[in-house]
Amino acid sequence: MYRIEYNTGVQQGDNMVPILLLYIMQAAIETLKSKLTCNNLDFRYFPTQKNAAKQLYSRLGPQPNPKSSKKSECAFQIDNLLYVDDGSFLLETLDELKETTQIIHDHFYKFGLQMHIGKRNLKLKTEAMFFPSSLSAVTNNIEIPQTFTLNNDENCVHFKDRFKYLGAIIMPCLMEDAEIEAKIKKAKSQMGILKHVFNCKDITR
Repeated sequence: MYRIEYNTGVQQGDNMVPILLLYIMQAAIETLKSKLTCNNLDFRYFPTQKNAAKQLYSRLGPQPNPKSSKKSECAFQIDNLLYVDDGSFLLETLDELKETTQIIHDHFYKFGLQMHIGKRNLKLKTEAMFFPSSLSAVTNNIEIPQTFTLNNDENCVHFKDRFKYLGAIIMPCLMEDAEIEAKIKKAKSQMGILKHVFNCKDITR
């Protein structure tokens, strides 16, 4: 890796900004994989089965119908989702989460990238969420894990009962109720703002 010395960054609105950011993010993620000790999560689905076509089965979660044919099984592995500078990492245990978060933080710092990590009483963009191994466990009042620290107790990562990623609200139950409710509220708010336009007599229908 070569070090490029610079004194000033690019100007705001410069066309090189997104290009340089993509180069840096791609390099950071590709070199990060060699530092991670956790394995990719295994998922599979059965597109030919009517009842299981919309379900994902993980290695640790509930198993599909044993009578199903393995020929119809489609398997894939995934460990992270990345969209420009918004990333989401999937891990199996709390210990892996703590270790991986510290590795990502230290690794990104080498590329001049900063994770938005909160303090004890301050929550920022870097958050964690716990998903139970079975959706049936969601109804039993999931206990949210405690906040864990990074950098020798200087920074903290908080657990949330709902997670907003790329504008979509994700919950442990994997239902879309909260997302739909949020969209309805936004629509009502916009309609309320335009109420004076709808009630204006000088504007025809």
